[in-house]
Amino acid sequence: MGRGINPGDAWDDPADLLIRADLARPQPMARLVQGDVGSGKTVVALASLLCAIEAGCQGALMAPTEVLAEQHYRKLGEWLPQLHVSSALLTGSTPATRRRALLQDLANGQLQLLVGTHADHQTISLIATFSRSVSLLK
Repeated sequence: MGRGINPGDAWDDPADLLIRADLARPQPMARLVQGDVGSGKTVVALASLLCAIEAGCQGALMAPTEVLAEQHYRKLGEWLPQLHVSSALLTGSTPATRRRALLQDLANGQLQLLVGTHADHQTISLIATFSRSVSLLK
């Protein structure tokens, strides 16, 4: 994982190694990461996202609530600039003009990682548009 990306010990666990193997396949990965609070689910998700970003893709980290999405975004804001990874927060309270700007940044590849809420149907629509645009670029 070049660029100094170091997900810590996340890849030492056999289950995490399966995720890394999934990421190397040409078809999309479908995994459910389940665990107690503080067990490392977000670290595994971030490590997976960073692998995808390093491979030239874009990614999204979705949370069930705005509060959790904001917490994730603030924490990632401490780490991602050091890795030269661009990120943005998109929630139900994101103004329409900002939402349009984020869509443009996703479409043109300037935005590598989107943090948002999956309960917001507009966000889901944006992610679907984002996914199509990424597929068209490949």
